[in-house]
Amino acid sequence: YTSHVHLNAFVGILLSLKLLKTDKFIGRESTSIFKRFSGLKLFLFKMLYKVGYNNLDLLVCQTNFMKAQLIGALPNLSRKINIQVIPNPINLENIVLDELDLDLRDKDFIVSAGRLINEKGFDILIKAFSILKKKNSNLKLVILGEGNLRKDLEGLCVELGLSADVLLLGFRKNVYTYFKYAKACVVSSRIEGFPNVLLQMMSQNETVISTLCAGGIDEIPGVFKCEIDNYESLSDTIQCALVNSDIDKKEMFHKFLEERSVSNFVNKMNSYLYV
Repeated sequence: YTSHVHLNAFVGILLSLKLLKTDKFIGRESTSIFKRFSGLKLFLFKMLYKVGYNNLDLLVCQTNFMKAQLIGALPNLSRKINIQVIPNPINLENIVLDELDLDLRDKDFIVSAGRLINEKGFDILIKAFSILKKKNSNLKLVILGEGNLRKDLEGLCVELGLSADVLLLGFRKNVYTYFKYAKACVVSSRIEGFPNVLLQMMSQNETVISTLCAGGIDEIPGVFKCEIDNYESLSDTIQCALVNSDIDKKEMFHKFLEERSVSNFVNKMNSYLYV
C-alpha cells in the first residue's frame, strides 16, 4: 500500500523489473494532480502514471472529483487498472487531549492548521481575520504548522496590524486540543485532495468552516462552506458560524466520522480486491 504519486510509480517500476514481489499492490492518490499542476511538471507527472501505475491492483481516489479528473486526463489508465473512490478514514480511538498552551487559556481564538504553503490559503485567512477583528475585538487567530511562507505571512500580519493577534505557533504534533477549545476551526485551502484536518476538526468542535477546496466537502452536513480564494466570503462565513455556534451538531458529526473508520476503509478496499 503506497500513497503518493512518486512512490506509487516507483513501486510499480520495481514490480515491472521483478525487483519486488507482492500479492496485491494498492495505491492512493494524495492530491488533485491535474488541477494543482501544469506545464512541464504536469507532463512529468503524467509520465510517472504511464510507466509506474500499470501494476496496481487497486487505485484509491479520495473523492469522485479526483477520480473524474484522473480518468479525464488518462483515459487509457482507467481501462487497465481498477480505480475506486474510498473516502479518507479517521481513527477516533487514539485521540489524546493535551493541556492547552498557557497563553491561550481563557482567550477566544479560531484555529487553522497545515503547512505554510500557498495551497493552504493562510494569506486569505489572515485577510479574512482582519475583517473579523472589527466585530470581534478580543478574537485571536492561531495557525499551526510550518513552511516556506512563514516570513511572507508574518509580513502580511505586520502590514495589516495583526502581529499581536495572529499566532503562528509552528508545527504541533497533537492538534486536537487546539481544535477542541477554539471558538471555530477553519480550513482556508485553495486546493486539496481532501483535507484530513477537516475530519480532525469535526471530531472536536461543532463550529467548523471550510472552503470548497476539494470534491465532497459540499456534501458534508453541518460544516459552514464558502468559495476558495475569497477573503471576504471566508470572513462572512466565519462570522456566520460564530453567531450560530450554539447549534448542536455533535451527533451529526459523530455519525459522519464513524462511517469513515479505519475498519470501514480497509473493508472497502478488500471488497474491491477480492470480488
